[in-house]
Amino acid sequence: MTEAVRAPAHDAIIQESWSRCRDYGLTHQSAPRFDPPAPGDLSVLLESRQALVQTTHQEVLPYYGTILSNSNCLIMLADEQGRLLHSWGDQRFIEPRQAAGFIAGASWLERYTGTNAIGTALSCGQAVHIQHDEHFLKANRFMTGSASPIFDEQRRMIAVLDVSSDSYLPPAHTLGMVKMMSQSVENRLILKLFADQYHLLSFNTSLDNLDSPWAGLVVFDEQGHVVSATNRPLRQDVDSGQFRADLYYRISGLNLELPPLRERSDKQALFQKLWEQHREPGQHAGISREVLELFQHHPWPGNLRQLSSVLRVALAMADDQPIRAEHLPDDFFLDLPTDTTLQAHPEPDDLASQYQACGGNISYLARNLGLSRNTLYKRLRELGVRP
Repeated sequence: MTEAVRAPAHDAIIQESWSRCRDYGLTHQSAPRFDPPAPGDLSVLLESRQALVQTTHQEVLPYYGTILSNSNCLIMLADEQGRLLHSWGDQRFIEPRQAAGFIAGASWLERYTGTNAIGTALSCGQAVHIQHDEHFLKANRFMTGSASPIFDEQRRMIAVLDVSSDSYLPPAHTLGMVKMMSQSVENRLILKLFADQYHLLSFNTSLDNLDSPWAGLVVFDEQGHVVSATNRPLRQDVDSGQFRADLYYRISGLNLELPPLRERSDKQALFQKLWEQHREPGQHAGISREVLELFQHHPWPGNLRQLSSVLRVALAMADDQPIRAEHLPDDFFLDLPTDTTLQAHPEPDDLASQYQACGGNISYLARNLGLSRNTLYKRLRELGVRP
């Protein structure tokens, strides 16, 4: 298949999501639990996300009106906890027994609704397209959808934008469109954030696009200096001919190189600070010692963006409990180096203790022991351990 969404990376995302669903105790026949909040909590939620909803509704969606009016699509905006904030478009395809999932406050986390565009995009921190039969729960296979995370100026995941339908949606086209829409929301939110602090210059080759999501943007400080940041080694790119030398020397001033997360000496303080930023007002339990130890030795290939994503998922899973290993997404454990202290053929007592030590994470334990998940499940049940 030629479409990018069918690439091995996509297949791996689906497989890992299904694995998480099994770890949550779901089966294909499970009914989705949309877990709506109490009316008072819903009002607080919607009030706190009002700027996000209004920006999406008033400043982004109008530019996609022609495209969306000609398709049987529903656009959904959810927060970083997978809770539906608002929806636009055609709801006729929604099956009556699933109607509860399409009202404000409904949760689309994988833990409750299995593999789905919103929940899986939250879990893996990237845009995804979920076809009908790729949903883990059979009850959700009446629809197909594409979803893309929305990040703030510090690359913290704050929302997910989703386009769903019961009709066939071309994966590459729909995924590309929802990425553009989420990027447009990000740009608009950042524009508002810096409007009072910096001078903003909008530009485009077409006058019609000057005040649109496709306009370019340059940020200047009070002295007229360009404020910029990049994750590319620009000097090396200049030497290799991949970046214009004249442009580099125009924007180059004081260059600060930020070390990757794995090399920082203040990681413990950083973990605590980000936990404070991401937790809900009623969450006070903190991070367990075992998870802090895992965080300390993690390679963090995705740096702060990955840490923020992991913490958001863990906080959603932990509710008001301390964050433990079992609350971490499986992707987190896949990045860990193989634990040489785990024995390939452990004694029964050792197997039970290793299961407890890794917080009951079946995927992580099976990978490190070189066992299939089914074999590991079987051995644990023989020991009287119920995963």
